[in-house]
Amino acid sequence: MSPLRSLSVLLALALSVAGARAAPIQTDPAAVKVFLDTAGPVCQYQPAASCIDSGWHFTDRDGDGRIDAAELRGRYRDLVAWYGETESSLDANSQAMLALGLWMTSIVGIDDIVTSYDADGDGKLTQAEALADVTLDDRPLGSLLLDPDAVDREAFANRLGAAAPFMKGLLGTEPSGD
Repeated sequence: MSPLRSLSVLLALALSVAGARAAPIQTDPAAVKVFLDTAGPVCQYQPAASCIDSGWHFTDRDGDGRIDAAELRGRYRDLVAWYGETESSLDANSQAMLALGLWMTSIVGIDDIVTSYDADGDGKLTQAEALADVTLDDRPLGSLLLDPDAVDREAFANRLGAAAPFMKGLLGTEPSGD
């Protein structure tokens, strides 16, 4: 899996977890490019935890080790701005993955997703809370996310509120009706 595709999958999941409804105010699309260029090889070749750590550090702007809705909204805005600048240069698969993540994000909403993962109710997510539906191992993140034994897809989809039926169908957790 290419570094951009691995990061696209990571960002799509992160955005699904992040949600967003705020209008862009100030953005830093260059920060997204730097992140993708730096984290790409990490996410492609190193264990998933290293990729998660890179993304976490990128998103945790205040450095407290936890991510709140404001931090997620800020990085969402940055990603939307970056995507707007680079969409035409991306391959069709990357465009589709990112568009899906952005779309799911706009439907679900940051506050609802943070609430669904915030086990201790403090308004901030720890990595353990955010990864409640994922079992990390030594594989790169892209490979790990494709493994139904490593991702509790039903639990993940159920956290998405009104978007849950769509995600269940997409992830194959919904009965086919045959």
